[in-house]
Amino acid sequence: MSKPQQIFLIALILFSLSTSASAELQRFSSWYPRYQTAFHTIEHTNCSAQYNAYLSRKTDNLTQNDPQLAVWDVDSTVTPLINCLLASTPELYKSMMSSAQVVLGLMPTLLLSISPSAHETAMLFVFGDRQFLSFLLTIASPASPVDPSGNFYQHVQDLKTSYEWLSADFLLHHNFAIVLLEIALAAAAAANVLVLSYEIGMRAVFSFAQSVQYLPGLWVALGVTTHLLMTIVLRTRVHISDPHADRFGFGTVLSWIKAQFTASDRSKSIDIQLRERTVANVLISWFTSMLAAANTLFGILLFSSLLFISVADALFIVVRYVASAVVCRILVKYELWLVREQVKLNALMG
Repeated sequence: MSKPQQIFLIALILFSLSTSASAELQRFSSWYPRYQTAFHTIEHTNCSAQYNAYLSRKTDNLTQNDPQLAVWDVDSTVTPLINCLLASTPELYKSMMSSAQVVLGLMPTLLLSISPSAHETAMLFVFGDRQFLSFLLTIASPASPVDPSGNFYQHVQDLKTSYEWLSADFLLHHNFAIVLLEIALAAAAAANVLVLSYEIGMRAVFSFAQSVQYLPGLWVALGVTTHLLMTIVLRTRVHISDPHADRFGFGTVLSWIKAQFTASDRSKSIDIQLRERTVANVLISWFTSMLAAANTLFGILLFSSLLFISVADALFIVVRYVASAVVCRILVKYELWLVREQVKLNALMG
């Protein structure tokens, strides 16, 4: 994994840990808008004892007001509070929350059909020399499809046959503005996903892990890891001859930063030769595919277990995740269209 990848991944993990710590301090004091007033009222009336025990972190006599929990060996202050809140919620609203869980549980599968694939972000990272933009797109695309076959020859061929979006004259006169717009859109999409992860951990509860808030951040981090591993797989499969830039040494920090804010020069060529697959390459590719599948399953489990959320709030969450995925797909397709003008795929090398 290259140094920029390591820095990006460490920054994301630190962000996830810091936001989960912040969410713990504000948990059960902020709910999603539709049920916020009702749950605040229940907390301070029907469930005041459990709520005060949670705030004071007192673990003694947790089941004195809830004998049903005595047989379950409860050792957390969170479970009695959640059980009391659910017991004080009308059955009709519990049914509505179940409907919201169905909607949210289907979301990771929906994102798979919309988000750019890990192979596409890998090609943008490796061929396009736009690592910062690529990383923002990986954050905004935590659920992405992965081709387990690792057939990069076909992926590069598909890249070469992509259709044209805009005229060259338009791009020539608007390059810098387009680059700034791309970064702004990618940053907004990534921020949207990170803020959503924070809000879900703070405003809702996972039925299978009531005391944990960082799970949405973990889902995003695993998605980013999938994209970065696929980048490693691609980089070890290709030999790049580019006389115009030190693509992975980056030269100096300033030259690397300049490259991130410079549009691809379609007049330059990048000669690519595919290497034979090695055992390590195959193993990493398979592991990446399994990790992507596991992350999708994890996302389905995660979002289908959310409690205390209405259908309207669930739909708003889905729309926001889908919006980020759509923005990412558009940006990746556009960038890869620029890159295809530079890439020259040569014969397979040993």
